[in-house]
Amino acid sequence: MKLRAQIVFGLVGVMWLVLAQPAPGFARAWYYPMDAHEARAYLKGFGQLIDTVFYEGQEELFPFNRFYGYHAGVDLEVSPSELSTRVPVYAVTSGTISYVGSLAGYGGVILLRLDGEATTALYGHVKITDLPYRVGDQVSAGSVLAHLGDAFSAETSRERKHLHFAIYRGTDQYFRGHESTPEQLSARWEDPLAYLLEHGAVSPRPAAPVATSTPPLENGQPILYNYNGRHVPMNRTIIFVIAGGLALLGLGVVAYRQARSPETPLSVPVPASAPAPVPAPPTVEPAAEVDEAAAFLIYTNGLKRSFAAPMYHRRSPDAYLEASQPAIVRVKKRGVTWDEFFKTLPFRLTGECLTTGTGDTFCSGGEGELKFYLNGVRVADLLDRQIHDGDRALISYGVDGEAQIQKQFSQVPDPRSLTD
Repeated sequence: MKLRAQIVFGLVGVMWLVLAQPAPGFARAWYYPMDAHEARAYLKGFGQLIDTVFYEGQEELFPFNRFYGYHAGVDLEVSPSELSTRVPVYAVTSGTISYVGSLAGYGGVILLRLDGEATTALYGHVKITDLPYRVGDQVSAGSVLAHLGDAFSAETSRERKHLHFAIYRGTDQYFRGHESTPEQLSARWEDPLAYLLEHGAVSPRPAAPVATSTPPLENGQPILYNYNGRHVPMNRTIIFVIAGGLALLGLGVVAYRQARSPETPLSVPVPASAPAPVPAPPTVEPAAEVDEAAAFLIYTNGLKRSFAAPMYHRRSPDAYLEASQPAIVRVKKRGVTWDEFFKTLPFRLTGECLTTGTGDTFCSGGEGELKFYLNGVRVADLLDRQIHDGDRALISYGVDGEAQIQKQFSQVPDPRSLTD
């Protein structure tokens, strides 16, 4: 009986060594985010300058939104046959879901923090209503992460059906789709397709095993998977099994000799069984570093835009609007810029264009000019400026003269008088 127990424990130990550890020199699996990536069109490539010239003649593809700057990712387009079908997107490698939500300009967004890389993958324009994952969930490489949102719906923020895929350095939450300069782009973003190519990415497979008459191959060798999702070529697996068998045989011989020798009995401690601890779901409590207030108004062709609707309120813990005073920005984190605040709202604002929550677009160079004012002075870089306590900002589009502009600015409330 004692001999049997010794052999069983030896077998468990050998099998753990063989199956739980990755093959020497074998990296984690990597995949492209969509099937047939090599055959897909890229309407916007990584680092491509998106300006007014880019949109000329493409009104059908961009009927609502116009974004400008250096594109921070790659747009993977769908084929005509995929417009009416569910199109999956895949986890490019194993990782942890760090964000799931809906943002202006993207619709559904997922952030996947990539294991062992200190980088994060961004998936934009995806359907999140039937998502099987939550923030904090671990995702295996090549598993179906989500499906693309329907064209020109809230799931895509009224964009065409496509995947905006990007990889940025860091594990924080960062959502910019375009950067203002090439320097800003290179300081933060990776070329996503080049990054995947360097990591040996292949076309995605279904996450669950699929019974087929021909197993998947790599370099002409059938592939097996261990429970960590790592794959090992068949010839290497055979070597491991043979080595494990020899080790087990040797362990059995030693156990048999020890069992016949009463002076030195072989003792294998049996670990006490205990339920594995279940980690609590991560919670993110934003630090309230400051308690400041600023104010803003937006006019288009002399019409003051309203932010009284609930969809504009409390969309970020760092800087947000409230129903009671929808022109007042409550700032709770030091260093928030106007651009970062406006990106939390369900509309799009750049230095050249404003796209409202109702889909109306106002761009300089058309029938009017988009102007920015801070504390009564016209500025060109409002979006890049940090929000300070007591700031009053005005964004105005149209052909209004300075006298009319000053009248509009006088309507911007004094945030300190309203919040004291």
